[in-house]
Amino acid sequence: MILSIIIPTRLGIPQQLLDSLSNQSHKPDEIIEVIGSALTVQRNEGIKAATGDIILFLDDDIILKEFYLN
Repeated sequence: MILSIIIPTRLGIPQQLLDSLSNQSHKPDEIIEVIGSALTVQRNEGIKAATGDIILFLDDDIILKEFYLN
């Protein structure tokens, strides 16, 4: 299965979030950054761009714990 992660953001994806994604035992197949200010529009744009069977939305202000994507 293909895992697509969509991250709506206004300023870009913080390095701490990217680091926490790269430290996962199951790495996402694609990370889609959607910059804008209307969350619903950003999510819909991300869905259109995603190629995955599984789509996960993440806020841009979180840090994933180890094994979150297992």
